[in-house]
Amino acid sequence: MGARPFIWARPECCRGRVEELGLAFPTHPSLYRTSDLRPAGDSAGVGPSRLIFRPPRSEGYARRVRARFALGVVLVVAAAGCGGSKQNAPPATTSSTFRGTELAGGTPSPDFALRDQDGRFVRLSALRGKTVLVTFLYTHCPDVCPIIATNLDTAARGLRGVRVLAVSVDPKRDTPAAARDFLRARAVGREFRFLVGTRAQLARVWRAYHIAVQPGLKGTVTHSAYTLLIDRRGRQRVLYDAQAKAAAVRHDLRLLALTAR
Repeated sequence: MGARPFIWARPECCRGRVEELGLAFPTHPSLYRTSDLRPAGDSAGVGPSRLIFRPPRSEGYARRVRARFALGVVLVVAAAGCGGSKQNAPPATTSSTFRGTELAGGTPSPDFALRDQDGRFVRLSALRGKTVLVTFLYTHCPDVCPIIATNLDTAARGLRGVRVLAVSVDPKRDTPAAARDFLRARAVGREFRFLVGTRAQLARVWRAYHIAVQPGLKGTVTHSAYTLLIDRRGRQRVLYDAQAKAAAVRHDLRLLALTAR
């Protein structure tokens, strides 16, 4: 017997809300493939629109999901389209003094290459030797994305060997000009790069990082909103949800620099 569906409800106010309904094993929308997402219409024609995240068809895929949880990779989804989001990040499962959730195992972060807001080619693996924060945003986001961008810029500002990479989740509207305007409006530092591309180019990155992207209400985009802290050797070390504060991320950047291994 399979697990019951995972329902992510988006009420009319578009306030992110997640409900778990008797899952057989730890599951999260951000770990599902795009092909696993199916719209569920309201039979009455009114009420909240919903997306049902059905259990994976493949038991092998299910085992891989459970394995990622066993390693401590807990990805927290945020309905970042509009109206704010509510997240309850799980506590760290180790004795680490990181303020974010430490990821056990030091998994190598998937490589990718995209153009930034100035047309420059940015490859993640070329940043070995630097500490990198990777997040997923879009320029027309009315609430969560600007806060994440400001917090990450504040955390990284003035620290040597730190880069921030924001990967677009809105390929149609996130043009280089829109990305430049977004960064200029927030006066971010030179360490912050906004990466854009075609849907095909960006979708490869979304899949590699388990990012769920769906159209939202009134031109918004509902997407997984988390940030990964990647160490100088290209390993995923710390995870943050959308509510992470700049001071917490900056603390971890400094700690990682002191304990680099």
